[in-house]
Amino acid sequence: AVERDPGFEYEEVLKYVAKRRLTREVCLAACRGCGWNIKYVPEKYLDDEMYRAALDGSPEMLAELPKRFSTPAARRRAVEGDAKGHVLATFPQALLESPEGRELCRLAVERDLTGEALGHVPRKMLRGSYGRALCEAAVAATPKAIRYVPKLYLSKAMTVSAVERDAMAIQWLPGVLISKDLARRAVEGTRSERTYTKPDGSEGSYT
Repeated sequence: AVERDPGFEYEEVLKYVAKRRLTREVCLAACRGCGWNIKYVPEKYLDDEMYRAALDGSPEMLAELPKRFSTPAARRRAVEGDAKGHVLATFPQALLESPEGRELCRLAVERDLTGEALGHVPRKMLRGSYGRALCEAAVAATPKAIRYVPKLYLSKAMTVSAVERDAMAIQWLPGVLISKDLARRAVEGTRSERTYTKPDGSEGSYT
């Protein structure tokens, strides 16, 4: 039942399953969908395979797993599996500022779909050529990341690209950077997002 439920991947479903029904297979399936299900897994099933399944299901829970799992390979795996930008928030600043951490930050912003990863990068790291490249990569991945880009790096090309891909990105830009042309692009983008083409070829509008 766990594997057939298309909604279980975002829920801690094991808390609703009777203990006598908690087989190893059920626990593995649930943890692969949502790692936090591991809280309800019987102790006899808590081995490396179960912990890896939980990490695959919820990369941000790496810090909650036994310390032996906090290896460079595991941290990279967690970052590569995270599209919500939350994993960086679980790492200490000292790690993020290390050579390994700088690479993890790059991977995180490139895979992020929410724009939050850049917000978890220590501000002092958003300086120089590395900081600029990180900001550019983050905005290229998702326009939402532009809210965390230092004003110094908000070039015309970056702001126009962000607004053209997501009109709502304009809300995070300083007023002095919003030109008439950029405002027009945002309005046109918002309008296009609210319209669709009907089967007869005419234009309809979402309300």
